[in-house]
Amino acid sequence: MPVIEGTRVPYDEIVALLRDGVPAERVAEYYPSVSAGAALDAADFADYVDSYERPQGAA
Repeated sequence: MPVIEGTRVPYDEIVALLRDGVPAERVAEYYPSVSAGAALDAADFADYVDSYERPQGAA
């Protein structure tokens, strides 16, 4: 599982916060080791991953 650089925090945990409406500037309240910039980078990575179609029959 990809993590935020320099941490052990999975990127999808951060993206879930952002998609739930938590501003990037407040992510550090939940994960002190994750900066606002890193949170936005995680969102960009998630968008990149989500841009690919899953193969037929994949869950």
